[in-house]
Amino acid sequence: MKITASVVCVTFNSVHHVRRLASSLQKQTFRNFEVIIVDNSRNSLIQQYVESLQREGDDRFMYLPNKNDGYPGGNVKGVNHARGDFVFILNPDTRLEEDTIEILVSQFRHLKKDVMVLVPKIMIRDSKVINSVGMKRVREMEDIYMNIGFLEEDIGQYDTPQLIRAFDGSAFMFRRELLSHTFLFDPHFFFGEETTDLAERMSMLGFSAYTCPNALVHHELRGTVTSPKQNDRMASIIVRNSLIRTMRNTQTTMFWRTLLIGICFRNIIGRLITRNNSRAAIIYMRGLAMFILQVGIFIRNKPTFGQQTEIRLK
Repeated sequence: MKITASVVCVTFNSVHHVRRLASSLQKQTFRNFEVIIVDNSRNSLIQQYVESLQREGDDRFMYLPNKNDGYPGGNVKGVNHARGDFVFILNPDTRLEEDTIEILVSQFRHLKKDVMVLVPKIMIRDSKVINSVGMKRVREMEDIYMNIGFLEEDIGQYDTPQLIRAFDGSAFMFRRELLSHTFLFDPHFFFGEETTDLAERMSMLGFSAYTCPNALVHHELRGTVTSPKQNDRMASIIVRNSLIRTMRNTQTTMFWRTLLIGICFRNIIGRLITRNNSRAAIIYMRGLAMFILQVGIFIRNKPTFGQQTEIRLK
């Protein structure tokens, strides 16, 4: 069987979600694809489940144990094993409609080669409420993004394919050819802002991303259960990563506006003065401190062409 598409899913102790995602993948009308499950938790239950699928005759599924180097590192490892012309990145807590992959692959074949990414319409669970249909800047003067359509009821308002600046990491498909022009993700990011960083690099190279709203993905949201302390740390990492990608991908004036106005004034000083969610202000301060302390590591170890660096942040 010729492999046309590769599905890559990075999981961390998400056995239930992996089972549900795999079930939806097995029901796809498009058949010429493989599934690479990258297990950052090295969970024996996930390995046993993938092996059971193989014993039942579905050899499209592959299990890859991995050290926990986060969403970007796990995806880089999975993509390095992928054989498809198109690669579909999926969170484990997603579920596809039966024709999702077929629609995405078919749409790619009718688009110009400079369109490197297609983004499905991502719904919250089984509801009619949208999670995202791509991403846009919150304000043009700052390099901060938000999901398009988030928490809106789907009444067809985004059913026309459109050019987008960035996209959600829970579900997107890209041409493998993209990796001959730029790297996929920086594993040092660990969590958050990876796809926005990719989108900005694509734009600088003259490539684009479009929505494919007829392809539907259902997203559970918060599929990996974490403690409030872990959530706060992840949020601080996102702040750090947003500053790293802005520094790398935009002009100096955009970086300073994002840092001083978007991060410091609005999210630290403003929240502390008004006592409006001081916890969020502390999260932003920690993220800013992480950026200052670790920016040198990102500068010295920027990856190229999908290569995964083994250097870890302390």
